[in-house]
Amino acid sequence: MTFCGAAEAIVHAGLRPVLVDVEPHTGLASPRTVATAVRTCGRPSAMVVLHFAGAPAPVEELAEAAGLGPGLVVEDAAHALGTFVGGRPVGALSGAACFSFYATKNLPVGEGGMVTTDNEQTAAWIHRARLHGMSADAWRRNAPGGDWAYTVEEAGLKANMTDVQAAIGRAQLRHLDGWQRRREAVARRYEDGLRQVPGLVLPAGPPAGRHAWHLYVVRVLSGFGTGRDELIGRLAERGIGTSVQFIPLHHMPYFRRHAIIPPEGLLGAESLFPQLLSLPMYPALPERAVDRVCAEIARLAPAPRRVPAARPAAARHGPRGPTAPAACALSWPVRARPAGRWPGICAAHRASDCCRWVSWTTTPASAGRTGCPYWARSTTSGGSRSRTASRWSWWPSPD
Repeated sequence: MTFCGAAEAIVHAGLRPVLVDVEPHTGLASPRTVATAVRTCGRPSAMVVLHFAGAPAPVEELAEAAGLGPGLVVEDAAHALGTFVGGRPVGALSGAACFSFYATKNLPVGEGGMVTTDNEQTAAWIHRARLHGMSADAWRRNAPGGDWAYTVEEAGLKANMTDVQAAIGRAQLRHLDGWQRRREAVARRYEDGLRQVPGLVLPAGPPAGRHAWHLYVVRVLSGFGTGRDELIGRLAERGIGTSVQFIPLHHMPYFRRHAIIPPEGLLGAESLFPQLLSLPMYPALPERAVDRVCAEIARLAPAPRRVPAARPAAARHGPRGPTAPAACALSWPVRARPAGRWPGICAAHRASDCCRWVSWTTTPASAGRTGCPYWARSTTSGGSRSRTASRWSWWPSPD
């Protein structure tokens, strides 16, 4: 579960990516899924570890499961500026870590990124490779004491950060700590506003370390009552933009042709993908906007079914209609309904003679004064003791 660009970098290096499954509850690879990929596809030459959404991935454990040293691990840290794994910041855990400065990232510069490494040879190669393979860039050639001459020993790319981007990034750095604290506050507000919504699983903070909260990704389960894609559309109708991160790579024709996919498939990614939903997340997101997102999602969720705490006594019938049961925990509001058969029966009253099923025609105004407000003039059936009568029957609504 990552962006296609991460795998394409492996292809551009002349290597073939092996896709590793994720755990459905985290969206991250685990030592178990890495070990499975190694067992079925062979030991890798190197490994890319993704810190999905800003959550800290267990880099050392994943490297051990792959049979690799940390120097052969590259961290995809596009989401993870500000993430800590235990007490160590992402960018100091592996052979190299790649960060993104795209406009939506935690440190927005507009485009570009950076690579961190403590390997001097790797750092020197990156300096050359990002600018056509040249041994010295313009700053070094024209600085006091610099030499105008340079050479090229291997092909490189035009991938250096521009001076303007660097100036923007240096100014943005002054705001980074405050932006990170604000992202944490937005995540807490989402949790407070959505924790009671049925069928919605919220992202958990790490047991150790620090989450960068680049994304706030929830899982929409079947219990929500509305599919993920339908929910996206209904939120869009209400002016709320959402997204999905990410489409599994093995769903894309190019990677089905060029990547190695474990023979047992990627079951974790398959089960997770239809559930993923990224909610709005950025430091300037107002609290009232977060509250509105939560309120709209809660409004679209199914209403919780209210179950009586104890089985109330059956209704009693008098000459002027029924009297309410002695004890009733139900208190739904009275709603006007069209005449016709209502097939469902409240579990607490299923044994009542007059409550097997009810074809009701009206709800008297006095119903609102009772604990269970639905009274109906009905024709009832008592099962094996079949009888028909036009009378008042007591019946609570199940919704």
